[in-house]
Amino acid sequence: MLKEKFKKYFSIQNSIEKNLYTMGTLCEANENLKKDYSSIIHNDNTCRTQIIDNNNSFMFKLLTKLSENNIDVLVNTSFNISKDPMVFDLFDVYVNMRRMSIEYVVMNTGIFKVKEI
Repeated sequence: MLKEKFKKYFSIQNSIEKNLYTMGTLCEANENLKKDYSSIIHNDNTCRTQIIDNNNSFMFKLLTKLSENNIDVLVNTSFNISKDPMVFDLFDVYVNMRRMSIEYVVMNTGIFKVKEI
């Protein structure tokens, strides 16, 4: 999510805010998140959150466009099949997109559609 949207949905100690840039901490969900995005909250009322503030990045531009349409949260999920290793490179991206019938993937460099090779 965009950095300026974070406090609308979460509370966290200022001393650990730097961890939000790398999804390095859990954040307590507040009532706004429960109302607008309840399905992304863990059972213990937390979320692993990442904030973006680099206005030159693709993700910042995407989140800004989504925010203009009243969408403040983009959900990131694991991109590997259970018991498989993490996706490591573009070959793994392609293989997992095919295996999981994923048509599009969003990465730091853009939105990509799977193609036949």
